[in-house]
Amino acid sequence: MPPAPYRKGERPADRERNLSRIIHEVPIAGIILQRVCRFTFHYSHLKVFYVHICKIEMETPRNELIFNYGGGMTVGSLDRSKPRGINRRTATILGVVILGVVFALPVFPMTYYIPYLEEIPTLKLVVQTSVLINSSGIPLGGGDHKFWHIQIEDDKVVDFSLESSETVHAAIMSPEEYEAFQDTKSVDPSIKSRLDADSIELEYQVPVTETYFFVIYNHHDGSQGTESMGAMIGSVTITESWEEEVTEMVTEQRVREDPATVTLWQIITGSTPVY
Repeated sequence: MPPAPYRKGERPADRERNLSRIIHEVPIAGIILQRVCRFTFHYSHLKVFYVHICKIEMETPRNELIFNYGGGMTVGSLDRSKPRGINRRTATILGVVILGVVFALPVFPMTYYIPYLEEIPTLKLVVQTSVLINSSGIPLGGGDHKFWHIQIEDDKVVDFSLESSETVHAAIMSPEEYEAFQDTKSVDPSIKSRLDADSIELEYQVPVTETYFFVIYNHHDGSQGTESMGAMIGSVTITESWEEEVTEMVTEQRVREDPATVTLWQIITGSTPVY
């Protein structure tokens, strides 16, 4: 900023003496001006003679600087064309700080893939089985029959199996077919049948919900010149089965992404976290 205008009758030497007197008489003023002057001297790119202690700084209308030091005057001119440089010590400190920041701050992104086990509910089709009849030791005379009538729901599969000491007929019948069988003693027609066997297994998938008849007939009745004989049904089993959706917990291994940031030092030394 330009210097204050001179008062009437005031000469430059008078101002200098007044300022010098203030500095010597008021120590704090000298200290403040000394700090300000040193700061300005360091950062203003001056072509001046070397000064040990700077007391006063004033800018003249000719863009010159006047320094009062030790009672004398030194004049220097501003050099605004030369850029301000950085000394070696400052550059070294700045380089150390930058390297420290680069090595110490976690600024490098990394992604860790961490395996883990998880229980997941899963829908599965499971075959369910229900035992409807399970009997054994059933005597069956010549010409006699044994039956069971059971209501079976649609889409279920029934299994009719038996073991006999003699050959017999076995059949799965509808109510109408069983009514006809009582008159004719013939298992034909029937939904499904097996004739003249001592080990029988019949399987049938039910199309509609209905009552079904499971018949065992000992056809050795002595008619048509055959010998009448009894049979012992060692075992008879009737089961139904169906597919049902159930929820099961299945343990699966999965991988989770875990983003993180690491330092350059950790990368160089191989000390990044390990999962």
